[in-house]
Amino acid sequence: MNSRSWKIFYIAMIIGTCIPLIFDYRISLGFLLGSLEALIHYKRLESFWNGVLNTKVSTKNTGVGHFMFTFAMMAGVLLICAFLPDVFNIFACAAGMLLIKFVTYIDLLIPKKEETW
Repeated sequence: MNSRSWKIFYIAMIIGTCIPLIFDYRISLGFLLGSLEALIHYKRLESFWNGVLNTKVSTKNTGVGHFMFTFAMMAGVLLICAFLPDVFNIFACAAGMLLIKFVTYIDLLIPKKEETW
């Protein structure tokens, strides 16, 4: 993701966390937790693939541990929301976990300024 995408992500995270405070704090906390998980997930994924591409070594077991930990992390966040419904909204958390994907699509749909030479 480029710097524009990160700006959109942080703006969407702030808006998605602040606006639901009007209605229910659990929605805000769930969205914030999901957004933070999405951020950590993206950074881990970026680091993993940069490592694989830099070493130029790949076996069939290269990513098994990484992907198992990643899926456990996503499941753990959703389980926290499921076991603590008085604190976190699980649906808002799931929406927050999808925030980077939404931002990627939004970034592609917004036209960029033309570069002049």
